[in-house]
Amino acid sequence: MEQRKHIVCTFRTNSIHVLLHLVVYNSELIPESLQFYDTAEEPMRESFTTEETGQWVNRNHSISLSVERLVELWPPYPPRPTTVLTDVQATADTVRRLIGQVRNAGGSMRAYGGGLSLSAVATSPHLMVNTRHLTLKYPIDYGCMDSKSSYHYSNLFYFQCGTLLPEVYRYLEGRGRTLPTSGTCTNQTLGGAVSTGTHASAHHFGSVSDAVVAIHVITGPEPDDVLWLERATLPAVTHNFADRIGARLVRNDDLFNTALISFGSCGFVMGFLVNTIPLHKIKAVRRTIFVGSGLDHILQTLDFDALHTFIPSVNSTSVNDVTFVVNPHNSNGTVHCTVMERVELNTATIPAPANTDIRPGTNMLGVVGLVGNTSPELIPQSLHTLLDKSYKDVGPFVDTPVATYRQPTVFGMATSTEVGIPLQHTAAVLHLLRTIGTPLLNYAGIFAIRYIKQTRAFLGMAQFPITAVIELPGVKCQGTHDFHKAVFHALKSASVPFTFHWGMEMPEGPEALVHYGANKERWIKARRELLGSNRTLFDNDVTRALGLSD
Repeated sequence: MEQRKHIVCTFRTNSIHVLLHLVVYNSELIPESLQFYDTAEEPMRESFTTEETGQWVNRNHSISLSVERLVELWPPYPPRPTTVLTDVQATADTVRRLIGQVRNAGGSMRAYGGGLSLSAVATSPHLMVNTRHLTLKYPIDYGCMDSKSSYHYSNLFYFQCGTLLPEVYRYLEGRGRTLPTSGTCTNQTLGGAVSTGTHASAHHFGSVSDAVVAIHVITGPEPDDVLWLERATLPAVTHNFADRIGARLVRNDDLFNTALISFGSCGFVMGFLVNTIPLHKIKAVRRTIFVGSGLDHILQTLDFDALHTFIPSVNSTSVNDVTFVVNPHNSNGTVHCTVMERVELNTATIPAPANTDIRPGTNMLGVVGLVGNTSPELIPQSLHTLLDKSYKDVGPFVDTPVATYRQPTVFGMATSTEVGIPLQHTAAVLHLLRTIGTPLLNYAGIFAIRYIKQTRAFLGMAQFPITAVIELPGVKCQGTHDFHKAVFHALKSASVPFTFHWGMEMPEGPEALVHYGANKERWIKARRELLGSNRTLFDNDVTRALGLSD
C-alpha cells in the first residue's frame, strides 16, 4: 500500500514568506529512496538574477572594493509545491552558467550572504553573488536515508546557504529541535557561518560547521560539477535523493573536510544537510570574578567544579559553554564570566528583562559597536563605563536558544580578530596580552575568551583538542589594527601555537598557517582533486597571500 507523507518547506523570497507542503510517497518499488511527488510536467522553470556594477561594502564597513559584476541570485518565482526539486536544480543551473561566464572571462567569483566577514576572504573583483534569497529549508524523510547511515532521519534538515542563523534556530525550535552548538543569533547566513568556521561556544561539541553532514556544492559549469558531498565514513542519504536534486553523490572524507571550511574556495555552496538535537532550554548567569582567586586554573583547565565555588548556582555537570570578558583598560582585576547550562525543556522560563543592556549570549563585536561613534581618545574610558557599569552581574535566566542568543544592533564601525590556542596556554596568553605595552594603551577594544572542541575540518580554527578562542573586538581605528598585529607578533615570539578565524582580521603570509600543520597540505591536495583546473575560479587575494592557491 502506498504511504504518503508531507514535508514542510519554507521559502523567503523578497521578504515574502510562503509555506509549502511537498507531498512525499514511499513506493514499495524503490524502498531505498524517497519519491518526491513532483507533478508538474511543464519545462523546468528558470531562476534569475539581477545585476549591477559598483562598489561593494561589507556590513561593518571594514572592506570596500570595486566589483565588475554584483549579482543577486533568485530561485524560480513564485515558489510552487509541485516544482520544488526542479526549482533547486534550476538555481544550480544558473550558478553553473555564472561559473562558465567567469571561466570564459578569465576571472574569479565569490558567493556572499550577510556581508559580515571582516576580512576580504569572501570577495572577488570580478563576480560576487549574493545568496540571501536562497532560503529553502525542509526536513529529511526516512526514505532518503542510506541503509548504512548512522544518522536518524528525524534529526536531519536541509538548509540553503542564504538562510540566516536566526531563521535556522527559529525553524528548528518550531519543530522541537536545535543546533548542537551554541552562539549568538547574528544576521549571518548559514553558508557564511559554516564556510568561515564561525565557532559559537561549545567545548563539548564544536563549531556550527561540525553539525554539517553533507554539502551541496557546485564546482564548475558542467552538470557533473553539481555535487552532494558526504564523508565516506559517515554516509547519510541515498544516491536517489542526490539524483532528485540534480547532484552527483560523492563520499570522501578528505574532500568533505576540505570543503567544509573553505571560505568560498571550493566552489559555490548551495546548501547543507545539518544534524540537530532535541530542543532544550539554557540557564544563563553572569558574575564578576576577581583575578588571582583561582581564575588562572579555571581558564586553562575548564574545571567547572572550581568555577562552582565562585558561581554557586552553576551545576558543573551541565555547563554548555562559558565566556570570560576582560576590559584590558581596567586595573581593578576583575573578569566578567557568563555561564550557559543546558536544562530540560520543561524547566520554568525566567526571561531576561528587556532593559538588560548586555544580555548573556550577546555578541562581543556588537558590544564594542556601542561605543563605535566615540572619539578614539575617549574609547578606553567609554569601554570602562560600558562594561563595569552596564555589564553587571545578572541572572540566572532560563529560556530557549533563540531567546537567549540575542543579537544587538551594531552602531558605528567595528572590527575584530580571533586566535585559537591550546587550552593549557590560556592563562599565560591572557597575561601576555596585558603586557604588550603601547599597542595595548591605544587598543580601542576588549578581550573575550571562549572554548570549542576540535574540528575535523582541515582549516578550521579549532585545531587543538580543546581550543581556547581569544576574541579581540575593537572599534575600527589604527590603534585596534596595530594591537591585532602586535598580538600575532607576541604569540609568535612566545612560541605559542595559534590559529585564526577566517572571517576576521588575519595574520599575513603563508607562515600564518604553520600551526595547522599537515592539514594545510591536505587541504591544498584535496582542493586540487575536487576542483581540478576550475580552482583558479575560486581563488582571491587572500588565498594567494596565504599560499592556498595551488
